Amino acid sequence: MSRGRRVLPWEAWLFIALASVVLMFVASAEGFGKLPTLFTVSRSFSLLGMLAVGQALVVAAGGIDLSVGSIYGLAGVLLAILHHLGYGFGVTLFAGLGAGCAIGLVNGLIVTKFGLRPFIATFGMLAVVRAVAYLIQEGTIGFGAISVRGTPWTYLASGHSPLYLPPSFFILIGFAVGAWLLLKYTRFGLQAFATGGNLNAARAVGIPVDQVRILTYVISGALAGVAGMLNVGALQSVRPFYGAGMELLSLAAVIIGGASLAGGSASILGTMLAVVLFCVVRLGVGQMGLALHFQHMITGLTVLLALIITRLSARGGIAGKGLTR
Repeated sequence: MSRGRRVLPWEAWLFIALASVVLMFVASAEGFGKLPTLFTVSRSFSLLGMLAVGQALVVAAGGIDLSVGSIYGLAGVLLAILHHLGYGFGVTLFAGLGAGCAIGLVNGLIVTKFGLRPFIATFGMLAVVRAVAYLIQEGTIGFGAISVRGTPWTYLASGHSPLYLPPSFFILIGFAVGAWLLLKYTRFGLQAFATGGNLNAARAVGIPVDQVRILTYVISGALAGVAGMLNVGALQSVRPFYGAGMELLSLAAVIIGGASLAGGSASILGTMLAVVLFCVVRLGVGQMGLALHFQHMITGLTVLLALIITRLSARGGIAGKGLTR
Protein backbone atom coordinates (compact mmCIF):
# COMPACT_ATOMS: atom_id res chain seq x y z
CA MET A 1 0.00 0.00 0.00
CA SER A 2 1.41 3.38 -0.99
CA ARG A 3 2.13 6.10 1.52
CA GLY A 4 -0.60 8.31 0.00
CA ARG A 5 -3.22 5.70 0.87
CA ARG A 6 -1.94 4.95 4.36
CA VAL A 7 -2.35 8.50 5.60
CA LEU A 8 -5.52 10.46 6.12
CA PRO A 9 -6.28 13.38 3.81
CA TRP A 10 -5.76 16.82 5.29
CA GLU A 11 -9.48 17.47 5.55
CA ALA A 12 -9.81 14.43 7.82
CA TRP A 13 -7.15 15.81 10.18
CA LEU A 14 -8.96 19.14 10.24
CA PHE A 15 -12.23 17.40 11.09
CA ILE A 16 -10.56 15.53 13.96
CA ALA A 17 -9.10 18.81 15.27
CA LEU A 18 -12.49 20.52 14.98
CA ALA A 19 -14.28 17.69 16.81
CA SER A 20 -11.70 17.81 19.60
CA VAL A 21 -12.11 21.57 20.03
CA VAL A 22 -15.90 21.27 20.09
CA LEU A 23 -15.76 18.56 22.77
CA MET A 24 -13.37 20.68 24.82
CA PHE A 25 -15.71 23.68 24.79
CA VAL A 26 -18.80 21.55 25.47
CA ALA A 27 -17.04 20.30 28.60
CA SER A 28 -15.61 23.64 29.75
CA ALA A 29 -17.92 26.44 28.51
CA GLU A 30 -21.38 26.62 30.05
CA GLY A 31 -24.16 26.45 27.49
CA PHE A 32 -21.84 25.76 24.56
CA GLY A 33 -23.60 22.56 23.55
CA LYS A 34 -27.06 24.13 23.30
CA LEU A 35 -28.97 25.01 20.13
CA PRO A 36 -28.39 28.80 20.34
CA THR A 37 -24.67 28.08 20.05
CA LEU A 38 -25.26 26.13 16.85
CA PHE A 39 -27.21 29.05 15.43
CA THR A 40 -24.54 31.61 16.36
CA VAL A 41 -21.68 29.51 14.97
CA SER A 42 -23.56 28.80 11.74
CA ARG A 43 -24.28 32.50 11.20
CA SER A 44 -20.65 33.50 11.77
CA PHE A 45 -19.55 30.58 9.60
CA SER A 46 -21.80 31.79 6.79
CA LEU A 47 -20.30 35.29 6.69
CA LEU A 48 -16.62 34.40 7.00
CA GLY A 49 -17.15 31.36 4.80
CA MET A 50 -18.32 33.46 1.85
CA LEU A 51 -15.14 35.51 2.00
CA ALA A 52 -13.06 32.35 2.30
CA VAL A 53 -14.70 30.66 -0.71
CA GLY A 54 -13.87 33.63 -2.91
CA GLN A 55 -10.38 33.82 -1.43
CA ALA A 56 -9.84 30.12 -2.21
CA LEU A 57 -10.54 30.71 -5.90
CA VAL A 58 -8.11 33.63 -5.98
CA VAL A 59 -5.38 31.65 -4.19
CA ALA A 60 -5.88 28.64 -6.49
CA ALA A 61 -5.03 30.92 -9.44
CA GLY A 62 -1.93 32.27 -7.71
CA GLY A 63 -3.33 35.46 -6.18
CA ILE A 64 -4.28 36.99 -2.84
CA ASP A 65 -7.24 39.27 -2.15
CA LEU A 66 -6.78 41.53 0.86
CA SER A 67 -9.59 43.86 -0.21
CA VAL A 68 -12.45 41.52 0.75
CA GLY A 69 -12.77 42.95 4.26
CA SER A 70 -13.23 46.48 2.98
CA ILE A 71 -15.66 45.34 0.25
CA TYR A 72 -17.59 43.64 3.05
CA GLY A 73 -17.81 46.97 4.89
CA LEU A 74 -18.64 49.04 1.80
CA ALA A 75 -21.48 46.73 0.76
CA GLY A 76 -23.01 47.15 4.20
CA VAL A 77 -22.81 50.93 3.97
CA LEU A 78 -24.44 50.88 0.53
CA LEU A 79 -27.24 48.69 1.88
CA ALA A 80 -27.87 51.10 4.76
CA ILE A 81 -27.92 54.16 2.52
CA LEU A 82 -30.25 52.61 -0.05
CA HIS A 83 -32.54 51.29 2.69
CA HIS A 84 -32.54 54.77 4.23
CA LEU A 85 -33.61 56.17 0.84
CA GLY A 86 -36.46 53.68 0.59
CA TYR A 87 -35.07 51.18 -1.92
CA GLY A 88 -35.85 47.48 -1.61
CA PHE A 89 -34.06 44.16 -1.75
CA GLY A 90 -33.43 44.07 -5.50
CA VAL A 91 -31.68 47.44 -5.62
CA THR A 92 -29.54 46.72 -2.56
CA LEU A 93 -28.55 43.31 -3.95
CA PHE A 94 -27.58 44.88 -7.27
CA ALA A 95 -25.60 47.63 -5.52
CA GLY A 96 -23.66 45.29 -3.22
CA LEU A 97 -22.94 42.74 -5.94
CA GLY A 98 -22.10 45.46 -8.43
CA ALA A 99 -19.66 47.16 -6.09
CA GLY A 100 -17.98 43.86 -5.23
CA CYS A 101 -17.68 42.81 -8.87
CA ALA A 102 -16.39 46.23 -9.93
CA ILE A 103 -13.71 46.31 -7.24
CA GLY A 104 -12.75 42.73 -8.04
CA LEU A 105 -12.46 43.65 -11.72
CA VAL A 106 -10.17 46.57 -10.88
CA ASN A 107 -8.07 44.30 -8.66
CA GLY A 108 -7.72 41.79 -11.49
CA LEU A 109 -6.82 44.43 -14.05
CA ILE A 110 -4.19 46.00 -11.80
CA VAL A 111 -2.61 42.60 -11.13
CA THR A 112 -2.70 41.34 -14.73
CA LYS A 113 -2.29 44.46 -16.86
CA PHE A 114 0.02 46.55 -14.66
CA GLY A 115 1.98 43.65 -13.22
CA LEU A 116 1.62 44.60 -9.55
CA ARG A 117 1.96 41.81 -7.02
CA PRO A 118 -1.44 40.72 -5.70
CA PHE A 119 -0.50 41.47 -2.08
CA ILE A 120 0.45 45.06 -2.87
CA ALA A 121 -2.41 45.72 -5.29
CA THR A 122 -5.17 44.40 -3.03
CA PHE A 123 -3.65 45.92 0.11
CA GLY A 124 -3.83 49.31 -1.59
CA MET A 125 -7.39 48.60 -2.68
CA LEU A 126 -8.28 47.70 0.92
CA ALA A 127 -7.26 51.18 2.05
CA VAL A 128 -9.03 52.92 -0.85
CA VAL A 129 -12.32 51.07 -0.43
CA ARG A 130 -12.30 51.53 3.35
CA ALA A 131 -11.84 55.28 2.87
CA VAL A 132 -14.67 55.37 0.33
CA ALA A 133 -16.97 53.62 2.81
CA TYR A 134 -16.16 56.26 5.46
CA LEU A 135 -16.68 59.13 3.02
CA ILE A 136 -20.01 57.80 1.75
CA GLN A 137 -21.39 57.19 5.22
CA GLU A 138 -20.15 60.52 6.56
CA GLY A 139 -21.73 62.39 3.68
CA THR A 140 -25.12 60.69 3.91
CA ILE A 141 -26.10 59.15 7.23
CA GLY A 142 -23.21 60.00 9.55
CA PHE A 143 -20.60 57.97 11.43
CA GLY A 144 -22.93 56.54 14.07
CA ALA A 145 -24.26 53.01 13.97
CA ILE A 146 -27.30 53.33 11.72
CA SER A 147 -30.29 51.06 12.31
CA VAL A 148 -31.21 48.87 9.34
CA ARG A 149 -34.37 46.96 10.23
CA GLY A 150 -37.20 45.28 8.42
CA THR A 151 -35.28 44.12 5.33
CA PRO A 152 -35.14 40.67 3.71
CA TRP A 153 -31.44 40.67 4.59
CA THR A 154 -32.39 40.38 8.26
CA TYR A 155 -34.35 37.20 7.59
CA LEU A 156 -31.62 35.75 5.36
CA ALA A 157 -28.99 36.35 8.04
CA SER A 158 -30.93 35.66 11.23
CA GLY A 159 -34.14 33.86 10.31
CA HIS A 160 -34.71 30.37 11.70
CA SER A 161 -35.20 27.38 9.42
CA PRO A 162 -36.63 23.99 10.48
CA LEU A 163 -33.04 22.82 11.07
CA TYR A 164 -32.40 25.77 13.42
CA LEU A 165 -29.92 27.23 10.95
CA PRO A 166 -30.13 30.66 9.31
CA PRO A 167 -30.87 30.82 5.57
CA SER A 168 -27.41 32.34 5.06
CA PHE A 169 -25.94 28.97 6.05
CA PHE A 170 -27.62 27.30 3.09
CA ILE A 171 -26.63 30.18 0.81
CA LEU A 172 -23.00 29.57 1.76
CA ILE A 173 -23.33 25.83 1.19
CA GLY A 174 -24.63 26.60 -2.29
CA PHE A 175 -21.67 28.89 -2.99
CA ALA A 176 -19.20 26.35 -1.59
CA VAL A 177 -20.62 23.46 -3.65
CA GLY A 178 -20.60 25.67 -6.73
CA ALA A 179 -16.96 26.64 -6.15
CA TRP A 180 -15.99 23.00 -5.55
CA LEU A 181 -17.65 21.91 -8.80
CA LEU A 182 -16.07 24.84 -10.62
CA LEU A 183 -12.56 23.93 -9.49
CA LYS A 184 -12.85 20.18 -9.81
CA TYR A 185 -14.98 19.53 -12.88
CA THR A 186 -14.70 22.48 -15.25
CA ARG A 187 -12.11 23.74 -17.69
CA PHE A 188 -11.94 26.96 -15.71
CA GLY A 189 -10.87 25.00 -12.61
CA LEU A 190 -8.09 23.24 -14.49
CA GLN A 191 -6.98 26.57 -15.93
CA ALA A 192 -7.01 28.21 -12.50
CA PHE A 193 -4.84 25.49 -10.94
CA ALA A 194 -2.49 25.57 -13.93
CA THR A 195 -2.23 29.36 -13.73
CA GLY A 196 -1.46 29.27 -10.02
CA GLY A 197 0.97 26.39 -10.41
CA ASN A 198 3.12 27.97 -13.10
CA LEU A 199 1.99 31.21 -14.70
CA ASN A 200 4.48 31.19 -17.57
CA ALA A 201 3.89 27.53 -18.42
CA ALA A 202 0.13 28.08 -18.39
CA ARG A 203 0.50 31.04 -20.74
CA ALA A 204 2.80 29.04 -23.02
CA VAL A 205 0.18 26.30 -23.55
CA GLY A 206 -2.49 28.83 -24.45
CA ILE A 207 -4.40 29.25 -21.19
CA PRO A 208 -5.94 32.77 -20.96
CA VAL A 209 -4.25 33.43 -17.61
CA ASP A 210 -5.28 37.08 -17.39
CA GLN A 211 -8.95 36.30 -17.88
CA VAL A 212 -8.80 33.45 -15.37
CA ARG A 213 -7.19 35.60 -12.68
CA ILE A 214 -9.53 38.53 -13.29
CA LEU A 215 -12.58 36.28 -13.00
CA THR A 216 -11.41 34.90 -9.64
CA TYR A 217 -11.10 38.44 -8.27
CA VAL A 218 -14.57 39.34 -9.59
CA ILE A 219 -16.11 36.29 -7.90
CA SER A 220 -14.24 37.04 -4.68
CA GLY A 221 -15.50 40.63 -4.67
CA ALA A 222 -19.08 39.53 -5.36
CA LEU A 223 -19.10 37.04 -2.48
CA ALA A 224 -17.59 39.64 -0.13
CA GLY A 225 -20.37 42.05 -1.10
CA VAL A 226 -23.09 39.50 -0.35
CA ALA A 227 -21.48 38.65 2.99
CA GLY A 228 -21.28 42.32 3.94
CA MET A 229 -24.99 42.85 3.29
CA LEU A 230 -25.87 39.71 5.25
CA ASN A 231 -23.77 41.03 8.13
CA VAL A 232 -25.83 44.22 8.22
CA GLY A 233 -28.96 42.10 8.16
CA ALA A 234 -27.67 40.11 11.14
CA LEU A 235 -26.61 43.14 13.21
CA GLN A 236 -29.38 45.42 11.89
CA SER A 237 -26.92 48.30 11.97
CA VAL A 238 -23.88 49.42 10.01
CA ARG A 239 -20.51 51.05 10.53
CA PRO A 240 -17.91 51.58 7.79
CA PHE A 241 -15.20 49.60 9.60
CA TYR A 242 -17.21 46.36 9.58
CA GLY A 243 -15.11 43.60 8.03
CA ALA A 244 -11.75 44.90 9.27
CA GLY A 245 -9.45 41.93 9.78
CA MET A 246 -11.69 39.44 7.98
CA GLU A 247 -9.42 39.50 4.94
CA LEU A 248 -6.65 37.92 7.03
CA LEU A 249 -8.97 35.39 8.65
CA SER A 250 -10.32 34.33 5.27
CA LEU A 251 -6.80 33.96 3.89
CA ALA A 252 -5.70 31.97 6.94
CA ALA A 253 -8.72 29.67 6.54
CA VAL A 254 -7.77 28.97 2.92
CA ILE A 255 -4.15 28.18 3.83
CA ILE A 256 -5.09 26.04 6.82
CA GLY A 257 -7.67 24.34 4.62
CA GLY A 258 -4.96 22.98 2.36
CA ALA A 259 -3.94 25.67 -0.12
CA SER A 260 -0.48 27.01 -0.85
CA LEU A 261 0.28 30.72 -0.93
CA ALA A 262 2.35 29.99 -4.02
CA GLY A 263 -0.86 29.08 -5.84
CA GLY A 264 -1.95 26.02 -7.77
CA SER A 265 -3.86 24.34 -4.94
CA ALA A 266 -6.98 24.86 -2.85
CA SER A 267 -9.51 22.76 -0.96
CA ILE A 268 -13.04 24.09 -0.58
CA LEU A 269 -13.91 21.41 2.00
CA GLY A 270 -10.75 22.10 3.97
CA THR A 271 -11.41 25.83 3.84
CA MET A 272 -14.93 25.35 5.21
CA LEU A 273 -13.64 23.17 8.06
CA ALA A 274 -11.03 25.81 8.92
CA VAL A 275 -13.71 28.51 8.98
CA VAL A 276 -15.86 26.45 11.35
CA LEU A 277 -12.80 25.93 13.56
CA PHE A 278 -12.21 29.69 13.78
CA CYS A 279 -15.86 30.39 14.58
CA VAL A 280 -16.01 27.69 17.25
CA VAL A 281 -12.84 28.95 18.94
CA ARG A 282 -14.00 32.58 18.95
CA LEU A 283 -17.40 31.73 20.38
CA GLY A 284 -16.03 29.18 22.84
CA VAL A 285 -13.49 31.50 24.44
CA GLY A 286 -16.18 34.18 24.62
CA GLN A 287 -18.55 31.89 26.48
CA MET A 288 -15.78 31.01 28.91
CA GLY A 289 -16.02 34.61 30.14
CA LEU A 290 -12.56 35.74 29.06
CA ALA A 291 -11.90 39.43 28.45
CA LEU A 292 -12.03 40.62 24.85
CA HIS A 293 -8.25 41.02 24.50
CA PHE A 294 -7.76 37.45 25.70
CA GLN A 295 -10.32 36.28 23.16
CA HIS A 296 -8.37 37.97 20.36
CA MET A 297 -5.10 36.57 21.67
CA ILE A 298 -6.40 32.99 21.80
CA THR A 299 -7.94 33.29 18.34
CA GLY A 300 -4.65 34.60 16.97
CA LEU A 301 -2.66 31.85 18.65
CA THR A 302 -5.05 29.27 17.22
CA VAL A 303 -4.47 30.64 13.73
CA LEU A 304 -0.69 30.66 14.18
CA LEU A 305 -0.63 27.14 15.60
CA ALA A 306 -2.81 25.82 12.80
CA LEU A 307 -0.62 27.51 10.18
CA ILE A 308 2.54 26.02 11.72
CA ILE A 309 0.98 22.55 11.80
CA THR A 310 -0.13 23.00 8.19
CA ARG A 311 3.40 23.91 7.12
CA LEU A 312 4.98 21.00 9.01
CA SER A 313 2.38 18.61 7.63
CA ALA A 314 3.04 19.75 4.08
CA ARG A 315 6.77 19.12 4.53
CA GLY A 316 6.28 15.76 6.16
CA GLY A 317 3.64 14.49 3.77
CA ILE A 318 1.04 13.95 6.50
CA ALA A 319 -1.74 15.36 4.38
CA GLY A 320 -0.98 13.29 1.33
CA LYS A 321 -3.08 14.40 -1.62
CA GLY A 322 -5.34 16.45 0.59
CA LEU A 323 -3.07 19.48 0.27
CA THR A 324 -3.22 19.57 -3.49
CA ARG A 325 -6.87 20.09 -4.27
